[in-house]
Amino acid sequence: MQKSQDGTELLRSAPVKSALLKLGTPTLIGMSVSALYNVVDAFFVGQLGGSQMAAVSLFAPIATAMLGLALLFGGGAASYISRLLGAGKRGEANECASTSLATSMAVTVLLLAGFVAFAEPLLRALGATDTMMPYAAAYAVPFFIAMTFYAFNGTINNLIVSEGATTVSMVAMLLGGISNIVLDPIMIFALGWGVAGAAVATLAGTLLTTCVYLSYFLRSKSSLALSPRNIKPTAEMYAQVLKIGVPNLTYQLLVSVALWLTNVFAAAYGDAAVAALGIVARIMNLASMVAFGFVKGYQPFTGFNYGARRFDRVREATKTACIWETAFACITAMLLIVFAESLLSAFSQGDASIVSIGATALFWNALSFATFGVQAVYSAFFLALGKAKQGALIAIGRQGIFFIPALLIGSWAFGLPGIIAAQPIGDLLSFLLVLVLVAKSKGALSDSEMANAEHAETSAW
Repeated sequence: MQKSQDGTELLRSAPVKSALLKLGTPTLIGMSVSALYNVVDAFFVGQLGGSQMAAVSLFAPIATAMLGLALLFGGGAASYISRLLGAGKRGEANECASTSLATSMAVTVLLLAGFVAFAEPLLRALGATDTMMPYAAAYAVPFFIAMTFYAFNGTINNLIVSEGATTVSMVAMLLGGISNIVLDPIMIFALGWGVAGAAVATLAGTLLTTCVYLSYFLRSKSSLALSPRNIKPTAEMYAQVLKIGVPNLTYQLLVSVALWLTNVFAAAYGDAAVAALGIVARIMNLASMVAFGFVKGYQPFTGFNYGARRFDRVREATKTACIWETAFACITAMLLIVFAESLLSAFSQGDASIVSIGATALFWNALSFATFGVQAVYSAFFLALGKAKQGALIAIGRQGIFFIPALLIGSWAFGLPGIIAAQPIGDLLSFLLVLVLVAKSKGALSDSEMANAEHAETSAW
């Protein structure tokens, strides 16, 4: 595994394109495999039947919300830590990392305890029908336990990436994802555990990822010192973490709400509609995680060089990332459109209703995905620089301001086609919003503008 000192040197002085590849490729691979096991879960559970697939889809909003919690503290701290490391403030970086991880875990345990205590009404609220409920109940307990470690992994992963140790992140997510993929057919079919087996496989993979992260810190590979002695919460620290973390959380919560509302509205059209849209959501999540995976390497590079006042490197990295991300998004969109029916058929045993609904939804979602690369890069850009207002607006826009009204109006006016159209409409309007924010922030990449922004932020510290 790479030493974190090598990571910070990579952030500081390596050629920009080379650094982006070395930082972005491991996180891209790791997040892709991590997201892939959700798709694999859907594939194997889909072989059990439409109601089972629909039941498992109900839990997507909860997983998304837990990721949001990890990004609230882990993602918010990572942005701050990258800038602290770039400015040479290692002691403050250690305190921020330790405090953020401890806070994240305390909130996670309290939240999941509530989920377990009120599991049945929660599942009903998420859209569970009588035919889905037995399967949802079987999936729930191991899933909720897995979410505790999932939130821990998400938080600590962001801390590790903030110091440039992206290979560690890749190894942890690879091992967890691959083990989940291997265990799924064994636990679902060989052991006969059905949907509960899918949840147990997820738990096992999540635990393995946790072990890799703990080993990295226990063997003192990190330049960040996670220790109870470094847990020193201050209003100033939380302000810096939350101003970036809250947009991250907001985005994930809105994604969670979007998934929940989609399930609730789709349930009126039967289990096949819930299953179809659940499969599409997992496929599109895999594609977006690949895009986010690369951006996850871009963000600490940008934050570190912003803190080190290397604004030329920030400009070059942003331009390069936009070109690469857009190329990936367009190629992915074309492939998903061409193979839409084949993909849906594979996930549903050829169920005609699921294939018909899902193929239409996948076509429109894939078409709008072509705009996703630019959205991902500039969202990371604003957050890396500590520009919380722009980051929050992008987060609220895609899944809140645009998607939710589109879903409500579309469902009321057009029924199921309106539900299908909601996400593509949200994506298109969000892309236009990003273009407006970039145009208004045209000077944000100039040396003088960055220096003024950094001076103001340093004074606030």
